[in-house]
Amino acid sequence: MVKRLTAVLAALALLAGCGVRPTPPVAGGDGPRGLAEGPTLYFLQGNRPTPVVRKIGKLGDYNTALRELFNGITEDDPRGLSSALPSSGVGELSATVTERNTVEVEVHGTDGSLLPLNSWAVNQIVCTVAARHLATGGIYGVGTVLVNLTSARCPVSV
Repeated sequence: MVKRLTAVLAALALLAGCGVRPTPPVAGGDGPRGLAEGPTLYFLQGNRPTPVVRKIGKLGDYNTALRELFNGITEDDPRGLSSALPSSGVGELSATVTERNTVEVEVHGTDGSLLPLNSWAVNQIVCTVAARHLATGGIYGVGTVLVNLTSARCPVSV
């Protein structure tokens, strides 16, 4: 009896359309045009990663975004921001997209040593790489990304 009543109520709800009536299309305005002003970088406002568009006239690739991030805050950025990234001693920065929405990021010191990256610095890097990834729709149409960060390498050939 209860199953039959439930089935009847479900059928009535489908037939009634839940009270939603069709409407004509609603204009939403123009879509975005032109090139991106620049990559979205993440700096800190207090202890919270905060997005800032670095207006360099192009979106650039992952390495462009990372280099801009490590260049630090400029006078054009909003006031009150800080960065936990080291301001010197940064050597090579590289980011490579691998399969399945994974971006491999390597941050090497000028001498190959481990850079002092605290959790806030890691958050800045990961958020910046994720924002760059999503700015182009991600890979394979998926909106999430895994960022693998390596901040050291062996300074000699092995």
